[in-house]
Amino acid sequence: MVPDRRAPIWCVAGAICVQLACYSESCAATSGALRTEVHAIIIHTISGPSCVDGHVVYSGAPGDTARWKKCFDQDPVLGIHYIIDRMGNVASSTPENRTANHAQGNNVGTLGIELVHSGDGKEAFGDAQIDALINLIRSIRTRYDIAIENIKSHAEVDKRTLQCGGQTEKARLDPGANFPWSKLRKALTSRSPSEP
Repeated sequence: MVPDRRAPIWCVAGAICVQLACYSESCAATSGALRTEVHAIIIHTISGPSCVDGHVVYSGAPGDTARWKKCFDQDPVLGIHYIIDRMGNVASSTPENRTANHAQGNNVGTLGIELVHSGDGKEAFGDAQIDALINLIRSIRTRYDIAIENIKSHAEVDKRTLQCGGQTEKARLDPGANFPWSKLRKALTSRSPSEP
């Protein structure tokens, strides 16, 4: 795919600005192409690495669901289906039946969930946020046949790199090295408390 060179500048947390590329599979934040098939979920974190003065930095992803929903809803390029903040509040942005521009080359047939989190591998993931994520994914899986192995990290599907301080770094690490994958998978393979 060839990016649209007219893509805007987008600022993360008001400090780190990046040039975005709009890819033909989806260029609309909240009104991407209609679709009926969903086969995977991709988990993201708001913050990601960028290079400032030769050092890899993270924005820290300040704010709550309302702030980031507004950001995604107003962005002319990026889109996400759901946002979950540190307190466990969930907001929807792009409808599930539309493609969102959330994971380069992996937007078609996927749902994107954005966690308001630094994604730096250091900040702990709180129970409220992870419990909300588990409940959301359980709900999504009642509507779509998504195998556990098709619940992926953004890092798994996006292999882009960035140059920083003379080093090549992964540009997409989210949701981070300390994301509780085993807790998530265990919860999704066991019955929920409401099930008989």
